[in-house]
Amino acid sequence: NIPTCHVLNRTQDIVSSAMSYLLAASTVIALIALAVISPAACDAQEVPPGMDLGDIDSEMLEGFRPPPATPPVPPSAVVQSAMDTCGEVIDAHLHESLFFPTSDSLVAEMDRASVSRGVLLAVYGAKPSPFSDDPNTSVQQFSEDSGGRVYGLVSLNTTGSNWTKDRDAELDRLATSLEMPAVVGAKLAPPHTCLELGSETMRDIVDTVSKSSKPLLYIHVGTTPFCGPFGLITSGMIGCCSREYVDARYLEILIAQYSEVTFILLHAGHDFLEETSEYYYNNTMVDATIQVAAAYPNVYLEMSAFLKQPLANVTMNKIVDAGLMDRVLYGSDVNHFPGEMLPYLELAVPAMVDAGFTEEALCRTLNGNSIEVFGIPPDVPSGGDNNQTYAPEMEPTALPTAQPFVSTASSGGSVMTVKHGFNVALFMLVASYLILPTLQ
Repeated sequence: NIPTCHVLNRTQDIVSSAMSYLLAASTVIALIALAVISPAACDAQEVPPGMDLGDIDSEMLEGFRPPPATPPVPPSAVVQSAMDTCGEVIDAHLHESLFFPTSDSLVAEMDRASVSRGVLLAVYGAKPSPFSDDPNTSVQQFSEDSGGRVYGLVSLNTTGSNWTKDRDAELDRLATSLEMPAVVGAKLAPPHTCLELGSETMRDIVDTVSKSSKPLLYIHVGTTPFCGPFGLITSGMIGCCSREYVDARYLEILIAQYSEVTFILLHAGHDFLEETSEYYYNNTMVDATIQVAAAYPNVYLEMSAFLKQPLANVTMNKIVDAGLMDRVLYGSDVNHFPGEMLPYLELAVPAMVDAGFTEEALCRTLNGNSIEVFGIPPDVPSGGDNNQTYAPEMEPTALPTAQPFVSTASSGGSVMTVKHGFNVALFMLVASYLILPTLQ
């Protein structure tokens, strides 16, 4: 009879060894991917004669970064027409990314995507952020360095094991961060952090936001792919997608009580799980989200990420049918890798046109609502009229009939192959790094 502890220890050794092999294999794959990319990068950087390699600084190493997924391309006729009519595009859902570690790099990516301004979201989770020691401070710094191109949404960490102990410090973190100059509100992802929508913790957070000079709160509603192994790999915990975490109706009491707070319901409650998942709601969380938004004027919807999901057209049609097309914010939530922002915008404009958005609603979505709810200045071209941000005096260019979306990245097969090979290798390497310590 082998003791149980011995069996468990032996099993752990086997699993740990397996993960070590996975880490080694993913490292090899990453090196192969880098080998494909590196020759052109190395050609771009020559070390001057007599220069010591130790003198090479981070700026000189920029040439060794993987190239952008796609070269800069002009927007399609549909997007260009919308920009001619509406004036600018504000992407209200951006994240920190390994590929855009500085404000300059993020702004450059926005330029490639025809996005004039953006809102960067701070994220706290069970694992420390891989991008900065403090996400709120980082978001503020990005914003300050962007020259008015990027604004920030701050947050707090509710994933600790003892909220009673952490409560005051975290709420103070939120309250203090909300007063940072470039911050325009707060952001929560309840299913990612297992925060119940109708809990006392949520009430404490909403109350803190209401007492700030930036009474605006982003809240992720609907499901998330983090409700599974992906959540454990990327954030250190499996998300919570039962109704108390994803159904916007659990927020209704707080929305009614705190009418001075603007609530932005992210993704319009769309499903992000497969039909086989126990938490697949067949888009009924969209119905719940729309029901709440229709009942309260301090509630807006946001359209990031879900346009690439099944039933996206159904969600868009429901928004129009409910009379809410004038209370939508454009956001992408796709700047995790290079070259993704413009393709999402190329999806969004035809999706709005096909769903029946009026020209005014289209322009309010692309910029007007963001300017209004965030309290940011209109981005008026030289000689423009401050009152004509999304309703210009000139005769607008007629929006062409929406065409089936074709990613601008599809024409660069070899570039896309390198990009996705590198992304897969990088993901495997990071996943192995994150999982292995949990087994030891």
